[in-house]
Formats: sequence, structure tokens, C-alpha cells
Amino acid sequence: MKETKSRLVNSIKYTGFFGIIVVLFIYLQMLFRIYYADVCFENAVRSIDRGEYDIAVVYVNQAIKSNSEEPNYLRLKAKALILISTDATGDESYEYKTVALDSLRKAYELNPNNLVTIRNSVPLYYYLSVHDYSLPPSVDNLDDRFIRYAADFFETVKERYSHDVGVITLIAKYENRLGLYEEYNDSVSLVEKLRPDLLDWHTNFN
Repeated sequence: MKETKSRLVNSIKYTGFFGIIVVLFIYLQMLFRIYYADVCFENAVRSIDRGEYDIAVVYVNQAIKSNSEEPNYLRLKAKALILISTDATGDESYEYKTVALDSLRKAYELNPNNLVTIRNSVPLYYYLSVHDYSLPPSVDNLDDRFIRYAADFFETVKERYSHDVGVITLIAKYENRLGLYEEYNDSVSLVEKLRPDLLDWHTNFN
């Protein structure tokens, strides 16, 4: 009887120790994936700064594979793809932008309450809606295939942050550039209620 109890205690001790090792291993593995994802993300950022957009996509895809819950990775992927699309034409440009749009949507869905990601996504929706981001906005430079997606995103954000004058002011800037004048006037009305003085001096309204 004593021998049976002793074996049972030893078994529990062994199982408990083994369980701790397994948990520790999983935790360290998770930390490594997060660290590796951050390293890949930084490499992607540096690649974009050097104009190596294709390489940036490779790095950021590795980051997403290691940590698929970080919206900033998806946003950076969208940025790289939009930059690539400016040197592409026709169907190829459309395909790059379509994947970029999908990345922006997933970034938003991961954390719709992350205001930093949302604010940083606003200009990307604008760049998605023009053919050449280096040229001033004009009728000939607008990409009609994506303007509606930008307008829908802007409207969603305005509804969620209708009392955030900074967000509304930022969106108004790009609505005006894209010729979304009805939506722009709506933004002006919101700002007039929140901070009417901005309409007199802020560059986004002049």
C-alpha cells in the first residue's frame, strides 16, 4: 500500500514537472515568434526606405506568418504593394492593389478600436485610389476602381469617431483630394460643430 502511494506521488511530481517544461517551451516558442516577426517587420521598413518594395513584401509576409495578430504588419504590406502598383499597369496594378485592399481590411478587422492603425490607414486608402501618388490629384490620376472603397472606409471611421475632430479633419483632407465633395462637405459640417475655428486656419480646409 505504501509502495503504491509512493509511486502515485512520484508520478504526479513527474507529470507536474513535465507539464511545466511543456508550458515553458510553448511560452519561449511564442516569444521567439513575436521577436522574429518584429525583426522581419523592421527589415521590411528599411527595405521600403531603400525603395526595395518587393523585398519588403517578402519580409512582411514572414512577419505576418510568425504573428498574424499584429495589424501594423498588414498595414505595412498594403503600403509596399501600393508602392509596387505605381510601376505596374493594367491588370497587374489592379492585382497588387486588390491584395493591398485585402490587407487593409484585415488590419482593421483585427482591432477596429486601434485608432493609430486607423489613422495610418487613411492616407493608404487615398494612395490606393490614385494611379501615381507622386503626382497631384486630378481627374486623370484617380483610380475609379478603388475610390468607392476609400469612401466607404472614410464613412465607417467617421461614424465611429464622429466626436474626434482630429480624425474628421484628416479624412476631410483626402475626401477633398479624391473629389468626394459630398462626403467632404459632411466632414466640414462635423468640424463646424466640434471646432469651427479650424475651418478658418487649418490647411485641410483651405
